[in-house]
Amino acid sequence: EGVDAGAQLAAVPADAAGAATGLGGSVFAGVEGGVGTLPGAVADAVRAAGGEILLNAPVTALRRTGATGWQVVSGDRVLTADAVVLATPAGPAAALLAEHAPAAACELGAIEYASMALVTLAFRRSEMPDLTGSGFLVPPVDGHTIKASTFSSRKWRWVADAAPDLFVLRTSVGRHGEEEQIHREDADLVAASLKDLAAATGLGARPVATTVTRWPGGLPQYPIGHLARVARIREAVAGLPGLRIAGAAYDGVGVPACVASAHRAADEIIATSETAAPGAGHSS
Repeated sequence: EGVDAGAQLAAVPADAAGAATGLGGSVFAGVEGGVGTLPGAVADAVRAAGGEILLNAPVTALRRTGATGWQVVSGDRVLTADAVVLATPAGPAAALLAEHAPAAACELGAIEYASMALVTLAFRRSEMPDLTGSGFLVPPVDGHTIKASTFSSRKWRWVADAAPDLFVLRTSVGRHGEEEQIHREDADLVAASLKDLAAATGLGARPVATTVTRWPGGLPQYPIGHLARVARIREAVAGLPGLRIAGAAYDGVGVPACVASAHRAADEIIATSETAAPGAGHSS
């Protein structure tokens, strides 16, 4: 639940939360150096296994080839594939599937997204109040600009170890229907964050460094009925041999949920290709 940004912060310390679960230590698991290092590690593994990664090469079309194959059109390249996992946001997925699965495309086109900005601030640790917990959430009815704050130096040991004299935290700005927020100037977002942090925690220090990172259209929204919509999309796509969907638009925006959807897509492709193989007793 969110913590009122106008009240005294009362978050549970991460170590106390870990003890309550019986796991000990922090309840959070991450990647040394930040989760942003994960895509690079995955890319290195793909290349090491002989795979090719095309950058700055939007896919403009999917074409069926025969009973089960596909062609992927990207710029002036046409790639032939036995199978395709479509892991794009809902809008591009809808455009690519319009010809092959119009019912799925229609459902995908109805999924809405929210944009957000992350404001990262570094303070001199000696000037910080005694912040507890790993951060706090702010409910929409609260009327403040930020919707959450993460105390990175408390949440992730590697952040504290990398800069022991600094305290790093970040705020997030932008809810569904608040597209204008992420288009504000960096200085405005920093000022709004400092104002709300002061109201929530009593923080009066000035940051020694700030960074604003914007994610336009980065968060798919899950209204009532989303699970039924996803089921209809998957049912419609299931009729396309060698093609499945994966990504944040379906079962969750977190990395574990996205990885799980990718495993599901790959497993289904493998299972259907095996049953369709000669001698398996089925034909596609």
